[in-house]
Amino acid sequence: MDNYQEVGDDTLLHEVVCSAVSTLQKQITLFILSRKAPQKELARARAKCRMEMLGWKQLRMDIEETSGVIHSISGQRLNEETIAEIHAKTDGWVSGLLLY
Repeated sequence: MDNYQEVGDDTLLHEVVCSAVSTLQKQITLFILSRKAPQKELARARAKCRMEMLGWKQLRMDIEETSGVIHSISGQRLNEETIAEIHAKTDGWVSGLLLY
């Protein structure tokens, strides 16, 4: 589910999602993408270890990952200084790296 920040707290969809999160079996994974912190009902699910959150820090690549993507795309092994420069310019975002 993308753009979950647009779902209001008082909507039927939000009620359904909260119910689903609290009753999902362990082998089922639900991804909710949002640009803001989850509503309090979903925060409770996180506190009960029924939900995980990935923040900006976890989504950014480190320098080693940046180097790996560069090599994967171009087949080149760049020096550490060049990789660091590219990493800084793209702020660790794979989409920025792909557009670089």
